[in-house]
Amino acid sequence: MPPEVIYRRRRVAALVLIGVLLLGLWVVLARSDRTAKPMLINGDHIGRETGETMEDYIARTDHALGELGETDTVYALVSFSQPLSPAQVAVVIEGVPLTRVSALVFDGSKELALPEPVAGQNREDVFTQWFSRAQRAGLPIDGIDGLIVRDTAADIRQLQGRSGILAIDPAPVGAVWGRFGVSPVQRRAEGAGTTAATTAGSTTAGARGSGS
Repeated sequence: MPPEVIYRRRRVAALVLIGVLLLGLWVVLARSDRTAKPMLINGDHIGRETGETMEDYIARTDHALGELGETDTVYALVSFSQPLSPAQVAVVIEGVPLTRVSALVFDGSKELALPEPVAGQNREDVFTQWFSRAQRAGLPIDGIDGLIVRDTAADIRQLQGRSGILAIDPAPVGAVWGRFGVSPVQRRAEGAGTTAATTAGSTTAGARGSGS
């Protein structure tokens, strides 16, 4: 067998092994009480605040996004109005040239950081691959509840008003990946009168380092 073929096969096997190990680490963190409890780092945080109603949250995030300059580059939590499949998520963001989709967000679990698509892949392929891995790992998820994206405010605003999007919550300008808290909106807890920080609470962005 030619050496270059052996090298390629070994490289693919190594990448698959690394992916499996990182997913296993994420599953452990997602189920850990220590990482599920509210944890704010340096005060930067995106997501619903404890006791905040959905109406107030949407109004606050709309205002925050509107206050940004067109060229301000930020991370933002894009929350969906209901759990979506990977294909549905791809449709919702279709046509918006997002620089980075950093993570999948799930109500009741830790966000899952994503790699960028490789040659021959698109974002839907990445969503499908990592959502399927999370399900196979036994996480109690029935859909994708949101994304963490990074781009200019002008590009992120293109998502406003799209069918399926509930709220877009920008992180402060200058917030660094892995150094801000994330609270899923917990839509399904709304009817029970619970607050934003329930089972998952605030988690630290970046279960894997690739989600920058």
